Amino acid sequence: MRINQTSDDDALEEREALWRAIIDGHGLPWLGATHEHLFACVETWVGRPDAAERRLRVAREVLATMGDLWWVGTLDSSLCRAVAAQGHERELLRLADALEAAALVPDRQMQIRRNVVRAKALLLRGSAADAEASARRGLELVEPTDLVLDHADALLTLADVLRERGFGDEAHDAVGQARAMLRAKGCLRPSSVDD
Repeated sequence: MRINQTSDDDALEEREALWRAIIDGHGLPWLGATHEHLFACVETWVGRPDAAERRLRVAREVLATMGDLWWVGTLDSSLCRAVAAQGHERELLRLADALEAAALVPDRQMQIRRNVVRAKALLLRGSAADAEASARRGLELVEPTDLVLDHADALLTLADVLRERGFGDEAHDAVGQARAMLRAKGCLRPSSVDD
């Protein structure tokens, strides 16, 4: 199995190098940066948040230079998730504060992500009740959508908050829902889903 994983990683690196050559060769920095976000999301979900963070910081710089507020906000929320997955609490709080202070983009997905990031930050700051309210607001916003990763992230954030508040059974249920949701979409080993 390890040989296959290495082989898969090598094949992915080859394809990514080809993709990058096409993007760079045709002068498509915006497209390249937005695609970097997709790669980074996958890296975070499969347990490589350090690689995701590096990728997101580079892509963010490109998009910030272009003045693309929606994409910068999207990258910032994903950067918060990657940093949180590494346990870098102080950096998460700094990034969460910056996201909170940024212009509000009237987009449901951004509202979902802002609520989830806010919940993570409030929990770190010791305000579990407010964190729960924010996590539940994010969950309420995501439920009628097909944003599976955002839905799972909202459930996992709520689980963290519930665990902190002493509601272990409810936290376990939220993790189970997130795991089932991810598996239903073909993510058989979601390494970012712990119980």
